[in-house]
Amino acid sequence: MREQGIVKWRAYQGLHLDSRAAYYRSWYTKNVKRVAENSVRWHAEHPERIAESKRRWRAKNRHKIAAHTVVKRAIRDGLLVRGMCTAKTTQGVCGGIAEAHHEDYSKPLEVVWLCCKHHQTRHSELRRELDGLQDRIRAVPVQMEFCYG
Repeated sequence: MREQGIVKWRAYQGLHLDSRAAYYRSWYTKNVKRVAENSVRWHAEHPERIAESKRRWRAKNRHKIAAHTVVKRAIRDGLLVRGMCTAKTTQGVCGGIAEAHHEDYSKPLEVVWLCCKHHQTRHSELRRELDGLQDRIRAVPVQMEFCYG
């Protein structure tokens, strides 16, 4: 009985993603201070989980850490100059204080300068593109033919 309820609830959630997202976005904007306080409290109460999460991220993303290190050293040594945010807005170019964004971590000195807000937006776009790509890959029927040319 309980399992049927869970299945129905998940089906409902899947059908109403947009309205749920709008509700949570609205709730979050009304409760930003409360969310921040809860986050600070949770981090203080769970330092071991934070440390483990960071350790897993570092192990999984060594190539990103290496690219970040190359950029930091290039800025320090004067080989790379920190720019202003190059994101285009309705008023022109943002021009805010920028962070280095890598489109390709295998090219560590090829960076786009984005402010924190636009940097987060760009990573969100990349995640959505990746999610869409993975959905398309899953939707393609697998054919068991191999070509050995």
